[in-house]
Amino acid sequence: MKKDYAELKAKLIAEKKTLLKEIKPTGEIDFSGDEVDAIQAKILLETNKHLALRSHNKIMQIDDALKKIEKETYGLCEDCEEEISQKRLDFNPYFLTCVSCEEEREKEATLKNS
Repeated sequence: MKKDYAELKAKLIAEKKTLLKEIKPTGEIDFSGDEVDAIQAKILLETNKHLALRSHNKIMQIDDALKKIEKETYGLCEDCEEEISQKRLDFNPYFLTCVSCEEEREKEATLKNS
């Protein structure tokens, strides 16, 4: 069943562009000044790195969703290949699995970490 995802695709591309603009180069942080300034600069540097990593991960999710749209596999669970509910995709268009398979993944991760 082929669906028209033109609107979603445009939204994802716009979101990706916004994320790319928000990523700040770490070279803009001034480490000069007293000890407090240096500590604040280090905190700011770590925060920027964390935010850049989050943005990078979200960009990868957007790219994956765009590839799935192109391959006409968007909205199919990666584990069971059943359709992911529209409500779930509306909540987060990057979900890769249906609710049942995600719960199974979480159980396995919990057991693995125990």
